[in-house]
Amino acid sequence: MGGLEMKLKNIILSMFLIIALAFTSISANADLALDETVFGSTNPTFGSASQEASNPLHDDGPKVVKTQGQITIKNIDPNLELIITSASFQSDETYNLLNDDVKPVTVFTGGVFKLGPNTPSISGDEPSSKAITFEAKIPEDLDAIDINGDVSAFKIGTITINAQLTNGTIITPLAIPVFMQRENNLEITDSDAEINNKGKESIDDGDEIKDIKPGDVIEILVEVESKFDDQTEVDIENVDLILDCSTNDALDIDDENLDIGDISPEDTESDTFNINVEDDAEDGDVGCTILARGVDQNGALMGQSLDFDINVERESHDIQIQLPVTTLPQAITCDDSSLQMTVNFINLGKSDEDEVTVEVTSADLVYQERRSNIELDEDDSETEIFDVPLTKLTGKTPITFTIRTFYDNVKSSDTETLLVENTCTSATPSNNDDNQGSSTPKPVVGKGTIILEEGVITTTVNKFNSVAVQVTNNDKMPIDFEVSLSDITDFATASSPKVVRLSPGQTSTIFLNFKTKPEIEAGTYTGTVTLKSGGQLVETQLFNVETTGDGEDKSTSTGGIDTTKLFWIIGDIILVIVAIFFIRLIFTGGKRKDEKKKMADYEAQVKRKR
Repeated sequence: MGGLEMKLKNIILSMFLIIALAFTSISANADLALDETVFGSTNPTFGSASQEASNPLHDDGPKVVKTQGQITIKNIDPNLELIITSASFQSDETYNLLNDDVKPVTVFTGGVFKLGPNTPSISGDEPSSKAITFEAKIPEDLDAIDINGDVSAFKIGTITINAQLTNGTIITPLAIPVFMQRENNLEITDSDAEINNKGKESIDDGDEIKDIKPGDVIEILVEVESKFDDQTEVDIENVDLILDCSTNDALDIDDENLDIGDISPEDTESDTFNINVEDDAEDGDVGCTILARGVDQNGALMGQSLDFDINVERESHDIQIQLPVTTLPQAITCDDSSLQMTVNFINLGKSDEDEVTVEVTSADLVYQERRSNIELDEDDSETEIFDVPLTKLTGKTPITFTIRTFYDNVKSSDTETLLVENTCTSATPSNNDDNQGSSTPKPVVGKGTIILEEGVITTTVNKFNSVAVQVTNNDKMPIDFEVSLSDITDFATASSPKVVRLSPGQTSTIFLNFKTKPEIEAGTYTGTVTLKSGGQLVETQLFNVETTGDGEDKSTSTGGIDTTKLFWIIGDIILVIVAIFFIRLIFTGGKRKDEKKKMADYEAQVKRKR
């Protein structure tokens, strides 16, 4: 029995030894790695952003283009030698167009080679790393951009390196992703933004269109170009321009997708996006992307994207005139006695307003009218209709109107100019002339202009100030002009108008005085300088008054006494001193006469005694 147990023990021990040897053989596994090489979308195996692709349509250039890619593999085990048995390529199923086109070919001789241990001190070993070169065709239908319009390399498959130990044990294969890239031949060469038909600014990738207000109109012109050479004979077909903005609530885009058709080699095409900023658009940046995209005749996707921001900025106070301003009739005739003007305006500011003013003026018609104290909440709009009399109609064409809006009744917000055609251009008075049938001659109305030497006056409350106005006589005869301040009663008191007579071509500077009121708040106010001749309005100019502080201007007071009062006090003192002087002079003169008389009598008496 003891002998049998001993045999069983030996058998079990032998089995354990065999299993242990087998396990040791399997676990003695070395590893392969890439040596100083990393593959990814920015470092593809085959090609680059400037890689030419195959082109069966090419006139006299290469119809098939091949390129090589190289990788270096390394045995990272310090003790075991590896045998590289094979290398293979498998195309991605999602990239079927490359299944037959990409056929990597290894360049090593014999198909099998060894990699020594990663221990340089061991002499006689094989090198631990080696480069393997592959070759592939760049297919003509390889896309140049991804779905977002970004130039990109694409994963086309996987290269697998198979290896084993010298004892025949197979190790884990090394799988290497393979990428491929080609040149892009559809580019955005120019893009410009025009805001409210006033000037252009270039837009580059990452730019910001600044200072956009609700109600603004933005036109974006985009130009795209085919970078294919004429000899390639490849058109880019069905090119689209696509505008995508993150916040659609702030913008109203007329057409987000523009079809500009086919583009021949080396040609350019362009189109324009029209964007209306919503009246209720809030402050902030709206991110936008322009994508140009098309497919060339070989089936490859081409294009480019451009990212930019639209910065919407709402002001605290912003009363905007909504265009168009309409008139009835649209053109003035000699039979018209009045003109009806409809002005629409909207509060695009961030504050509710209860003192909005709308003003319409025309120097040609000697007309000015204001509508004040209008309540207008944020984003609300209002309409005012003005009946303009045509009693002062002249032969001038067109008739110029200036429309202005104000908040707090006097602070300027928006200005628009409207020209109305005047067909009544006869030199004779119209049927509406005030002086028709009158023998009284019409006063001479001269031609003149005014220029403000300072458009903004900085002052404090309760202070005297002056507006320097240059008046020029543009007529051919001497003219009397009247210059005055108006529209300032809410914040200041004006001096009387001033009259100046100017020779032809003469210019004179007039100083118009006003005093800011003590009870107004610090802020910016707007007034008007008015030029009249012969009782008729010739020209107006706006000026701004910026007030600071909340009390009297100390520079115009002394010891708390107003300078005007101080002047009269000093005058009174001077008058008292003068009066005392004359009184003393009178009494002193009489006394001297008595003394002279007494001396004369004394001298006469002495003579008689002698």
